[in-house]
Amino acid sequence: MDSERELVLAIVMGLRKGLSLCHGMRRQLTEDEQFKIGRQIAAQLKLSNYRVEPGPPAQPHGTGWPGAAA
Repeated sequence: MDSERELVLAIVMGLRKGLSLCHGMRRQLTEDEQFKIGRQIAAQLKLSNYRVEPGPPAQPHGTGWPGAAA
């Protein structure tokens, strides 16, 4: 996966977490719409000359890590 796709995926994951705070908002956007928003945000960051580089997760997420919520 190239770095731009990784950035879009990270933005979409953040979008989903943010929308989940507003009851029912996540379900109002299709997955395709969520990725369209993610791509637009990534494009705007690039246009604004922001540089985002991947690194290790700041904290473990998911169930495969020791200490992660099961």
